[in-house]
Amino acid sequence: MPLPLALVIAHRQADTALAGRRGLLVIAFWTLLVALACWSGAVAAGGERAAYVAGEQAAEAAFADWRAAYESDRWLPVQLGAEHPIVMHLPPAPARALAAGAADAAGAWAQPAGYHVRELEGRKGELTPLGALFGALDPAGLVAVAGALLAIALGYDAVSGEKERGTLALHFANPIDRRTFLAGKLLGAFWATLVALWLPLGLGLLVLLATGAVPAGPGGLARTGAFAAVALAYLAFWSAAAVTASTLARSSAAAFVGLVGLWLVLAIAAPKVAVAHAASRHPVPAPAALAQALSGLREEANKQYRLRFDAFKAQHKAPPAGKDVQQMRLDYYAGYFAAIDRATAPHTAALAGRQGVLEAAAAFSPAFGFQLAAAELAGTDGARHRRFIAAADAYARELRLWPDRRAIAGVKGRPTWAELPRPGYREAASSALAPTFFRRLLWLFAACLTALAIAGLAFARYDLRLQGA
Repeated sequence: MPLPLALVIAHRQADTALAGRRGLLVIAFWTLLVALACWSGAVAAGGERAAYVAGEQAAEAAFADWRAAYESDRWLPVQLGAEHPIVMHLPPAPARALAAGAADAAGAWAQPAGYHVRELEGRKGELTPLGALFGALDPAGLVAVAGALLAIALGYDAVSGEKERGTLALHFANPIDRRTFLAGKLLGAFWATLVALWLPLGLGLLVLLATGAVPAGPGGLARTGAFAAVALAYLAFWSAAAVTASTLARSSAAAFVGLVGLWLVLAIAAPKVAVAHAASRHPVPAPAALAQALSGLREEANKQYRLRFDAFKAQHKAPPAGKDVQQMRLDYYAGYFAAIDRATAPHTAALAGRQGVLEAAAAFSPAFGFQLAAAELAGTDGARHRRFIAAADAYARELRLWPDRRAIAGVKGRPTWAELPRPGYREAASSALAPTFFRRLLWLFAACLTALAIAGLAFARYDLRLQGA
C-alpha cells in the first residue's frame, strides 16, 4: 500500500470534512458544548468539595455540642452510633466525576437505615448517556452522545460523496488500488475527528485540571489521561462506522440516515434497555419493605435482649451492671447485625446482579461500554459504590459498638473528637483500574476494527463508475 498516496487522500478528506460550513459548524458547536461542560463541571466540583469540607466541620461542631451536654463525671456510654451527629457521606470522587456529572451514571449516594447502610434509588441509579448529558453537562455525556453524532457528521459522505460528485472514478483513473484509497479515507476521517472533537475535549480536560475540578495529583492525571484515550477510541469507532456506512449506502443521505439510526440504537436505546432489563432481572426490594424488615429485626433483638437480661437477673439475684451489661450489649449487637446481613443479602445480591447485566450489555454497545469506562475512571462506578457501602456499614457498626468497648476497657470520662473511630474507606489506587481500563479500550478498538473490516469488504465490490454511467 503506497503510504504517501494514502496520506494525500487522507489530507484531502480531512480538508473536505473540516473546511466549509459543515466543518465550521461542527467545531463551533462542539467547542461551545465543551466550554459549557467545563464551566458547569468546575462549578459542580467546587460545590461538591466545599460541601464535603462543610459537612466535616459541621459534624465536629455538632459533636462538641453533643459532648457538652454531659458533665465529665456523669458521662455514660450512650448509644453513640444512634445519637451522635456524624453521618458518613460520600467523599469527593477520585477524579471528581470528570467533572462532575458521571456520578449521575452509577448511583453514588448512601444512607444509614436501621444500623445498616443502603443506597438511595432514584436518578442516581440510572446509567444512560442521555441521562448523563441532560442530567449534568459533563465531558463523558458529551462524548457518548453529541461526540458520536458529530463524528458521524464529519465522515458520512467520505466515499459516497466522491461518487455523487463524480470524482471517485477520476481517482481510479490513476494507478491507485482500492485499499490505498479506503485507507486514506479512513485516516482522513480519523484526523478530522481528532482535530474537530478530540483536541477541544483535551483542552477542556486541561482546564478542569488547572482549576482543580479534577485533582491534579498522580491519580487525577492518570484517570484523566485514561479517559482521553478511551474517548479517542470511542470517537474513532464512530468515524470508522461513518466511513463504513458511506461505502455500503447508495447515497450520502442514505448513509447519514442509517448512521443516525445506528446511533439511536447503540448510544440511546441500548443503554436504556440494558438498565431496564437489569432492573427487571434483578429487582431490588422496596425501601419500605426493607425498613419494615429491619424494624421487625430490631423488635426481635430487643425481645431477646430482655429475655437474657431477665435470665441474668434471676440467676444473680441482681440486674447486670458494669462490664456485664456492656458485654451483653455487645453480644446483642453481634446477633442483631448478623440478622441484618441475612435480611439485606437479597438487596446486595440484586445490586451485584444488575452490574453483571450492565457489563454484558456493554459488549453489544460501544456507547454503553464507554459510559461504564467513564464512570470507572471518574470513581462513580458500581464496584466503588459497593466498596463504599461496605465501609460505611462497618463504620456505622463500629460507632455503635465503640462506647461499650471503651467502657469495658476501663476508659472513663467524655470522649474527644480525636478518640472517635475514623471511617475505614480508602479509594482504590488508579493502577487497580488498569486491567478493566485496557479491557474496555481493547473492546473499543475491536469494534473499530470490525467496522473497518466491513468497510474493506464492501469497498472491494464497490462500483467505481461515474454515477449514472
